[in-house]
Amino acid sequence: MLSKAHLTYEMAESDRSLYVIKRGKSLFSYNLLDARRESVQCHKITKRILNLCDGLDRQFIDPESITARVVTGLYAGVTTVELDNLAAEVCASMTTRHHDYATLAARCARSI
Repeated sequence: MLSKAHLTYEMAESDRSLYVIKRGKSLFSYNLLDARRESVQCHKITKRILNLCDGLDRQFIDPESITARVVTGLYAGVTTVELDNLAAEVCASMTTRHHDYATLAARCARSI
């Protein structure tokens, strides 16, 4: 039987109407002329979260669970900055599980 997170990943990745707008060349704003559309790839979201988990207690931090919750908030044309904000909000809401989620939320917000 597939987990809820796995089903969420599959639904997001198979929905062709969902796409992410990648950052353009400008570091501080979106240059829509340079921005690229990319299909939703859950493993990239998880990898980004994993990269921010350095030094945190992985026994309590679950990047796949964070990704599953982020994916439920996706919509067509979401920007990578909005994805980072959503990940930060999800992590902040999970702070009651373990205090390292607060650190991860700050890292997600700062990585924008």
